[in-house]
Amino acid sequence: MGSFEPNEKLELSQAFKVAYRQVKQIAHRQKLRFYSLDTLNTTAIVHEAYMKLERNHSSLYEGETHFFRLAAKAIRQLLINYAEYKMAEKRGKGVKADDIAAFEGKISLSEESAESLLQLNEALRELEKLSPRQFQLVEARFFGGMTIEDAAESLGVSPATAKRDWTFAKTWLYSRINKA
Repeated sequence: MGSFEPNEKLELSQAFKVAYRQVKQIAHRQKLRFYSLDTLNTTAIVHEAYMKLERNHSSLYEGETHFFRLAAKAIRQLLINYAEYKMAEKRGKGVKADDIAAFEGKISLSEESAESLLQLNEALRELEKLSPRQFQLVEARFFGGMTIEDAAESLGVSPATAKRDWTFAKTWLYSRINKA
Protein backbone atom coordinates (compact mmCIF):
# COMPACT_ATOMS: atom_id res chain seq x y z
CA MET A 1 0.00 0.00 0.00
CA GLY A 2 1.90 3.07 1.19
CA SER A 3 -0.34 5.80 -0.22
CA PHE A 4 -1.15 7.44 3.11
CA GLU A 5 1.18 9.13 5.53
CA PRO A 6 1.65 7.17 8.80
CA ASN A 7 -1.16 7.86 11.30
CA GLU A 8 -2.90 10.09 8.74
CA LYS A 9 -6.65 10.58 9.19
CA LEU A 10 -8.49 11.61 6.06
CA GLU A 11 -12.00 12.43 4.94
CA LEU A 12 -13.38 10.20 2.17
CA SER A 13 -12.68 12.62 -0.69
CA GLN A 14 -9.08 13.07 0.47
CA ALA A 15 -8.58 9.33 1.04
CA PHE A 16 -10.03 8.50 -2.35
CA LYS A 17 -7.77 10.98 -4.14
CA VAL A 18 -4.74 9.45 -2.47
CA ALA A 19 -5.82 5.85 -3.08
CA TYR A 20 -7.74 6.07 -6.39
CA ARG A 21 -5.14 4.27 -8.48
CA GLN A 22 -4.83 1.47 -5.93
CA VAL A 23 -8.59 1.01 -5.62
CA LYS A 24 -8.84 0.82 -9.41
CA GLN A 25 -6.08 -1.83 -9.44
CA ILE A 26 -8.01 -3.80 -6.83
CA ALA A 27 -11.16 -3.68 -8.98
CA HIS A 28 -9.13 -4.71 -12.03
CA ARG A 29 -7.64 -7.69 -10.16
CA GLN A 30 -11.18 -8.73 -9.19
CA LYS A 31 -12.11 -8.66 -12.84
CA LEU A 32 -9.17 -10.83 -13.83
CA ARG A 33 -9.48 -13.20 -10.89
CA PHE A 34 -13.15 -13.95 -10.83
CA TYR A 35 -14.88 -12.49 -13.87
CA SER A 36 -12.40 -12.93 -16.70
CA LEU A 37 -15.08 -13.80 -19.25
CA ASP A 38 -17.62 -11.22 -18.17
CA THR A 39 -17.90 -7.50 -18.87
CA LEU A 40 -16.82 -5.50 -15.86
CA ASN A 41 -15.93 -1.83 -16.08
CA THR A 42 -13.43 -1.29 -13.28
CA THR A 43 -13.87 2.49 -13.34
CA ALA A 44 -17.61 2.03 -12.76
CA ILE A 45 -16.89 -0.30 -9.82
CA VAL A 46 -14.49 2.23 -8.28
CA HIS A 47 -16.91 5.13 -8.67
CA GLU A 48 -19.83 3.12 -7.29
CA ALA A 49 -17.68 2.00 -4.36
CA TYR A 50 -16.88 5.66 -3.66
CA MET A 51 -20.58 6.55 -3.69
CA LYS A 52 -21.37 3.61 -1.40
CA LEU A 53 -18.64 4.71 1.03
CA GLU A 54 -19.94 8.25 0.89
CA ARG A 55 -23.48 7.11 1.75
CA ASN A 56 -22.51 4.68 4.50
CA HIS A 57 -19.29 5.90 6.12
CA SER A 58 -19.05 9.60 6.83
CA SER A 59 -16.35 9.44 9.50
CA LEU A 60 -12.65 9.98 9.10
CA TYR A 61 -10.61 7.05 7.92
CA GLU A 62 -8.15 5.89 10.55
CA GLY A 63 -5.35 5.35 8.09
CA GLU A 64 -4.78 3.35 4.99
CA THR A 65 -5.77 -0.13 6.16
CA HIS A 66 -9.06 1.15 7.58
CA PHE A 67 -9.90 2.83 4.27
CA PHE A 68 -8.99 -0.22 2.18
CA ARG A 69 -10.98 -2.59 4.42
CA LEU A 70 -14.07 -0.42 3.97
CA ALA A 71 -13.41 -0.13 0.22
CA ALA A 72 -13.15 -3.94 0.01
CA LYS A 73 -16.47 -4.27 1.82
CA ALA A 74 -18.09 -1.76 -0.55
CA ILE A 75 -16.76 -3.59 -3.64
CA ARG A 76 -18.00 -6.91 -2.24
CA GLN A 77 -21.46 -5.48 -1.54
CA LEU A 78 -21.70 -4.01 -5.04
CA LEU A 79 -20.77 -7.27 -6.73
CA ILE A 80 -23.13 -9.28 -4.52
CA ASN A 81 -25.97 -6.83 -5.22
CA TYR A 82 -25.37 -7.17 -8.93
CA ALA A 83 -25.21 -10.98 -8.73
CA GLU A 84 -28.51 -11.01 -6.81
CA TYR A 85 -30.04 -8.70 -9.41
CA LYS A 86 -28.76 -10.95 -12.21
CA MET A 87 -30.28 -14.05 -10.65
CA ALA A 88 -33.59 -12.27 -9.92
CA GLU A 89 -33.65 -11.16 -13.55
CA LYS A 90 -33.13 -14.79 -14.60
CA ARG A 91 -36.16 -15.80 -12.52
CA GLY A 92 -38.24 -13.07 -14.17
CA LYS A 93 -38.29 -10.64 -11.27
CA GLY A 94 -37.72 -7.12 -12.55
CA VAL A 95 -36.55 -5.60 -9.27
CA LYS A 96 -33.87 -2.94 -9.81
CA ALA A 97 -31.74 -1.77 -6.90
CA ASP A 98 -30.22 1.73 -6.79
CA ASP A 99 -26.72 0.25 -6.84
CA ILE A 100 -27.52 -1.61 -10.05
CA ALA A 101 -28.84 1.33 -12.05
CA ALA A 102 -25.38 2.83 -12.51
CA PHE A 103 -24.01 -0.45 -13.84
CA GLU A 104 -26.35 -0.69 -16.83
CA GLY A 105 -24.16 -1.33 -19.86
CA LYS A 106 -20.95 -1.32 -17.77
CA ILE A 107 -21.15 -4.68 -16.05
CA SER A 108 -22.40 -8.00 -17.20
CA LEU A 109 -21.99 -11.19 -15.21
CA SER A 110 -22.75 -14.55 -16.67
CA GLU A 111 -25.27 -16.63 -14.74
CA GLU A 112 -22.41 -18.94 -13.79
CA SER A 113 -20.33 -16.10 -12.34
CA ALA A 114 -23.35 -14.67 -10.51
CA GLU A 115 -24.14 -18.09 -9.00
CA SER A 116 -20.50 -18.60 -7.99
CA LEU A 117 -20.37 -15.19 -6.37
CA LEU A 118 -23.58 -15.87 -4.45
CA GLN A 119 -22.23 -19.25 -3.28
CA LEU A 120 -19.07 -17.55 -2.10
CA ASN A 121 -21.12 -14.90 -0.31
CA GLU A 122 -23.23 -17.52 1.48
CA ALA A 123 -20.10 -19.37 2.59
CA LEU A 124 -18.57 -16.06 3.75
CA ARG A 125 -21.66 -15.34 5.86
CA GLU A 126 -21.21 -18.73 7.55
CA LEU A 127 -17.50 -18.05 8.05
CA GLU A 128 -18.34 -14.68 9.60
CA LYS A 129 -20.41 -16.47 12.26
CA LEU A 130 -17.69 -19.08 12.82
CA SER A 131 -14.74 -16.67 12.87
CA PRO A 132 -15.26 -12.94 12.32
CA ARG A 133 -11.52 -12.33 12.07
CA GLN A 134 -11.06 -14.93 9.34
CA PHE A 135 -14.05 -13.48 7.51
CA GLN A 136 -12.50 -10.00 7.67
CA LEU A 137 -9.19 -11.43 6.47
CA VAL A 138 -10.83 -13.06 3.43
CA GLU A 139 -12.74 -9.88 2.64
CA ALA A 140 -9.55 -7.81 2.91
CA ARG A 141 -7.49 -10.21 0.80
CA PHE A 142 -10.02 -11.36 -1.80
CA PHE A 143 -12.12 -8.25 -2.31
CA GLY A 144 -9.57 -5.66 -1.17
CA GLY A 145 -6.44 -7.11 -2.72
CA MET A 146 -4.46 -6.68 0.51
CA THR A 147 -1.27 -8.59 1.10
CA ILE A 148 -1.04 -10.87 4.14
CA GLU A 149 1.05 -8.22 5.88
CA ASP A 150 -1.40 -5.38 5.17
CA ALA A 151 -4.39 -7.50 6.17
CA ALA A 152 -2.61 -8.59 9.37
CA GLU A 153 -1.93 -4.97 10.24
CA SER A 154 -5.53 -3.97 9.56
CA LEU A 155 -6.76 -6.76 11.86
CA GLY A 156 -4.17 -6.14 14.57
CA VAL A 157 -2.61 -9.61 14.33
CA SER A 158 0.81 -10.89 13.38
CA PRO A 159 1.53 -11.91 9.78
CA ALA A 160 2.04 -15.49 11.00
CA THR A 161 -1.46 -15.51 12.53
CA ALA A 162 -2.90 -14.01 9.36
CA LYS A 163 -1.19 -16.72 7.27
CA ARG A 164 -2.65 -19.46 9.47
CA ASP A 165 -6.08 -17.85 9.34
CA TRP A 166 -5.83 -17.43 5.55
CA THR A 167 -4.90 -21.09 5.06
CA PHE A 168 -7.75 -22.25 7.28
CA ALA A 169 -10.30 -19.88 5.73
CA LYS A 170 -9.40 -20.84 2.14
CA THR A 171 -9.66 -24.54 2.97
CA TRP A 172 -12.91 -24.08 4.86
CA LEU A 173 -14.47 -21.96 2.09
CA TYR A 174 -13.37 -24.42 -0.61
CA SER A 175 -14.91 -27.35 1.23
CA ARG A 176 -18.09 -25.39 2.01
CA ILE A 177 -18.59 -24.21 -1.58
CA ASN A 178 -17.84 -27.61 -3.10
CA LYS A 179 -20.23 -29.27 -0.63
CA ALA A 180 -23.13 -27.23 -2.00
